[in-house]
Amino acid sequence: MPAVLGLIVSASVAEAQRLVPAKPQAPATQQSRREEIVPPGFFPPVGMCRIWINDVPAGQQPAPTDCASAVRNRPANGRVLFGDEPPKTKKGKNDRSKSSPADELVDLITRRIAK
Repeated sequence: MPAVLGLIVSASVAEAQRLVPAKPQAPATQQSRREEIVPPGFFPPVGMCRIWINDVPAGQQPAPTDCASAVRNRPANGRVLFGDEPPKTKKGKNDRSKSSPADELVDLITRRIAK
């Protein structure tokens, strides 16, 4: 009888020490969706990039910059948003009537370097 009582007590103690499964975390898709939320007015202009840092309010994000600097300076908790390419004309060249001042400046610098 004492052996049976000891076996019951030890079984109940062992049951109390059993690991309880942890609460499952949110799926990765929900977290990546949260990170993907960028208000439309905060995308960089055409031909430029912007570093977007997770968990930083939109109004406190770094300003748009050139893409090489954005990629080089991207922190571990951020990503680089790329501005869309300007529309192509029938000749395959960019439509200059819709280019941004930054694009015009880059073109000017490129032409001066090429001379």
